[in-house]
Amino acid sequence: AGVRPMAPKRQPGARRGGHRVRTRAVGLALCATVATGLSSALLFVLAPPRAGIRANLGAESQLAGAYLDGGRGSRTEHVARAAAAPAVEEAGESATVPSRRELASAAAFGALSAALPEPASADAEPEIKARCSFDITIGGGTNAKKRRLVIGLYRDLAPVLTQNFIYAVTQTYPGEGQSQITYKLGDVKSIEKDKAINWVNFREGNVLYKEIQTDDKRWVGNKVVKVPLAGDDTLTDETNSLRHDAVGRVSMKKGGGSFDFTVSPVAEAPWLDKTNVVIGQVLEGMDVIAEINQIPMFQGKPFKKVRFVSSRLMEAV
Repeated sequence: AGVRPMAPKRQPGARRGGHRVRTRAVGLALCATVATGLSSALLFVLAPPRAGIRANLGAESQLAGAYLDGGRGSRTEHVARAAAAPAVEEAGESATVPSRRELASAAAFGALSAALPEPASADAEPEIKARCSFDITIGGGTNAKKRRLVIGLYRDLAPVLTQNFIYAVTQTYPGEGQSQITYKLGDVKSIEKDKAINWVNFREGNVLYKEIQTDDKRWVGNKVVKVPLAGDDTLTDETNSLRHDAVGRVSMKKGGGSFDFTVSPVAEAPWLDKTNVVIGQVLEGMDVIAEINQIPMFQGKPFKKVRFVSSRLMEAV
């Protein structure tokens, strides 16, 4: 009866188990802190801080860094707030000194912005090097109203093809078919609605009829043969990075050897990228292009005749 009860033995690993519990708790606390910082950064991006912070974001990032170095409620925090006061005064009476949360958000946003790549800027439109104007009639007849079309040429991005176009505008091709090679009085060749408007059927035809001598025993004397209007000097393998990505893109067939050209009636025409090289852009007369695009084809020809009444080079650089 006089024996004292023995104290219960300590279970092995009890201390270590308590240590594991405390370690887990610290880990959860750290995770919560990181999550809070990330959410603050997102809040800063989605909801920019008040006018005082917007007044001088660069200065605030430095102040926020100083605050984070000093810790919550430290002397550095008070120095940061005091330094922000002049910027707040410049922003106006409605501005307020940034809070600790806003300072932390500014620092996190600054670090995030520095890590992200700069956004890619859209490619600038090439410089127009020449302009050509055309008077167009739709429907034929003596009373048909003249419509104006102006095309700008990039020239340097496809010099050979662009020169072929200018030859036909000015009727200056230095070949045998010069008298035939002119867009003046030429007609639209075909219209593919919402795909392509294709020029040109020259008034005197798209081939050159040439008389040649023959030594063929089966043929006595001379005979007439068809010869392409475009000579070898119009051939080229040039391409460029331009695409049919805007209404009114003007292009010519890859490889050259022709004076035909195409105008895109829609903003996106990737099918033309496969066969044509962009040389220019319609600058004036988009309403004319839209009207031509609506003309149906009948027996292989446009139902309404679309004709160039005149063509001229306005200016060239």
